Amino acid sequence: MKSSIKPDGYFILSQSLSVLLHFAFPIIQIIYSPYSYIGIVLLVLGLIVVYFSNKILTEQKTSIQPFETPDKLVSNGTFSFSRNPIYLGMNLALLGISVLMGSLTAFLSPIIFWGVMNFKIIPMEEETMEKNFGNSFTAYKSKVRRWI
Repeated sequence: MKSSIKPDGYFILSQSLSVLLHFAFPIIQIIYSPYSYIGIVLLVLGLIVVYFSNKILTEQKTSIQPFETPDKLVSNGTFSFSRNPIYLGMNLALLGISVLMGSLTAFLSPIIFWGVMNFKIIPMEEETMEKNFGNSFTAYKSKVRRWI
């Protein structure tokens, strides 16, 4: 069953949830300054991974949209170490935001995002990939992990 919300939407909702939880229910601060600035590195790294992954898909002239049928099986660049580098980058960015804020409740957001992607979105996409690319996708799947 196709999701009514695209992964980008889950990403934005997760960012909002992280900030909301941090300011509304900061239960306990677990990361303090200057260590919280490591979050900036994670945020930037995540956004870089997303950018280069999208760039690879564009260069290969295949669909970037999550619920569209891809034209090609892409396995180079960021796709050589993760089958889902865009979601990995998004999750890294969310983790970076959580580290930057430092409160325990802010860490719920990347966990929820990971769960939705891992158990709802990715299985639907993998089913489409298996239908379209058959043994090629199965071979790729056996060589490259879902996340890292």
